[in-house]
Amino acid sequence: MEDMNNFPALHRLERIEVDEIKQHNHYCAHIGSWKLPLPELEKLFGIHHREMDEGDNEPGPAVYWHWRSDCGLIIYGIYHLSKEYVEIITINDYSSEHLLHHLHLPGDPWWLEPDPTLQSSARNPIDKTPYSLWRQDDNGGEYCIQDKLSKLHAECLLQEFEEKKHKQMYWIAQKVG
Repeated sequence: MEDMNNFPALHRLERIEVDEIKQHNHYCAHIGSWKLPLPELEKLFGIHHREMDEGDNEPGPAVYWHWRSDCGLIIYGIYHLSKEYVEIITINDYSSEHLLHHLHLPGDPWWLEPDPTLQSSARNPIDKTPYSLWRQDDNGGEYCIQDKLSKLHAECLLQEFEEKKHKQMYWIAQKVG
């Protein structure tokens, strides 16, 4: 597997095979779409991982990228060649903030799903429980760093803060009530 580290703000993304994505029983959340020419997208992410085949169900010719971030977020990119836009889907999280934390796409999205949790179904349940990231300072004061996070996004941010090796303590709390 190859690492995708094509620009500095990008978290480490590892290429994964499409078969690994198909093994997940998690939901797919269509997060958003960006209008970008393919060469610009390939400057950011490298050459696409595969081309459309007879097993794909797209409205026209497409190319694909599939990654797993260092925190476990699985991202799927579909570039629609005839329309010149990329559709970004997450396999195991519904948080658009989490996706945007990892993929720093240029410009504003052409379309951004206002509430990806609405894509929940019996086949693809989404845990809508909000989580918060907290820290305790040197004097024992407790502060909420960020709230209304998905569990995976909260764990991602916790990992990043802990890697800074500050003396402070960090933890995740599930919102109750």
